[in-house]
Amino acid sequence: MGIDPNSELILSDKKQQKQLNNLIKKVEASYGCVGFLVISQNKWKLFGIHILIGIARGLGFALGGSLILGLIIFALQQVIAMNIPYLTDLLQQMLLMIKNT
Repeated sequence: MGIDPNSELILSDKKQQKQLNNLIKKVEASYGCVGFLVISQNKWKLFGIHILIGIARGLGFALGGSLILGLIIFALQQVIAMNIPYLTDLLQQMLLMIKNT
């Protein structure tokens, strides 16, 4: 006599069975197991989703890096405009190196 893989886990108490079923549903919902299993059956759909995710990450990285670098350069230019003797010369050299590369 084998165990039926489609049958639910048999517990002695109906309350425990209900709690276990609720816990399983919460885990499935939080990790998206069911949705992933449906998508993973279609390999081309899974491939397309991964391509879109990669493009979104690449664009986010490029735009975010450009924005942060632009803000840093803007802040350095403002410090240079203050005309602090030693610091201004150092920052001007740094900005020239950035612009030349």
